[in-house]
Amino acid sequence: MAIGQGLVFLAVALQSSGKVLYGTFLAGLSTPLFILLSICLTATVCLAVARFRLPREGRLQLVLVNLWTAISVVAFFFALDHLAPAMVASIEIGMSLLVAMALVSLQGRAWPKWIHLLACLGIVAGCALLGWAEIAASLSHPDPALVWAAVAASTATGIASALSATASRKLAAAGWRPASVLAHRFHLTIAVAILWLSVEAPAVALPDAYSLLLMAVIGMVGVLAPLLLFQIALRRINELTLMVCLAGQPILSFLISLASPAYGWNTVTLLGVLIITLFVALDILAKRRRAEASRA
Repeated sequence: MAIGQGLVFLAVALQSSGKVLYGTFLAGLSTPLFILLSICLTATVCLAVARFRLPREGRLQLVLVNLWTAISVVAFFFALDHLAPAMVASIEIGMSLLVAMALVSLQGRAWPKWIHLLACLGIVAGCALLGWAEIAASLSHPDPALVWAAVAASTATGIASALSATASRKLAAAGWRPASVLAHRFHLTIAVAILWLSVEAPAVALPDAYSLLLMAVIGMVGVLAPLLLFQIALRRINELTLMVCLAGQPILSFLISLASPAYGWNTVTLLGVLIITLFVALDILAKRRRAEASRA
């Protein structure tokens, strides 16, 4: 369990850095082109590692993984174009926790332990505060509809991420290696990105070589490495544990964004991410005590 959580925290740190790098250096560039470049890079590397093999078991779960991945990736980057990284992370994590908690409860036919439930509710409360702050700020936005759409996209990202984690874990249980899952989970995402790019192409100029190289580097840091670490971690932890570990992402995104000129200080955002971090710490402490009691 400790190894799985460590892999997730490392992935979260890389993904949080990738979000801030994306908003800082790729603002104004083509979003579908970045998705296509980073996802194709990820799929190509993992195809080579998996030796281009496609396991026979779990084909239905593979279809579901493709569907939820496409929704989460496209919705995530749309939201990131219009909201701060910490805000996107907070709304995404809040919804992921609710869905993961419901899934684990249904699978085990029982409610989580009360301390775990309290931690989840506290995290969701922090996410709700951040969501409310962003919606209130949209009243002064030149196009409030875009902010509302970005909040909805963040919500969809959280739901799809939890469902994708469930389907990916079932593939792992069916014998799929992490590289094999990542090699074949993006077929639908690539198709959607190509369609989006074809619609956008007449209005957006093609980036220069430096911008394409920057996209590739940020794609490796924020997409390829975290996804591979998440997939490896899913072989050791369940979906709810994954989502609780992911809840550290808002505070990391907020702290990293302070070093970027693209994002400014926001007291409400800080309060929201501190609430989330506090309840994440509560959950981790409770799990550690239970583990120590079990060993004793």
